[in-house]
Amino acid sequence: MSNSLEAQGVIHTIGATTEYGQNGFTKREFVIKLIGEHESSEYPNYVAFELIKDKCSIMDSYHVGVTVKVSFNLHGELKI
Repeated sequence: MSNSLEAQGVIHTIGATTEYGQNGFTKREFVIKLIGEHESSEYPNYVAFELIKDKCSIMDSYHVGVTVKVSFNLHGELKI
């Protein structure tokens, strides 16, 4: 089973790159408003994404209002 997913939307906000700790770990958040045939204009859905390390610079070439398709992976461990 693949853990790769996609979301399409309009960039709502782009945060600044923030550095954490003494190791130089960086993180940047951006939020998109989802668009598509199953989305309601009356009740829009906003989704936040985080970029880490060298991926933070990806958002330098984008701005608020641009339509994007975001491909992302979910990672985690679940034990039941």
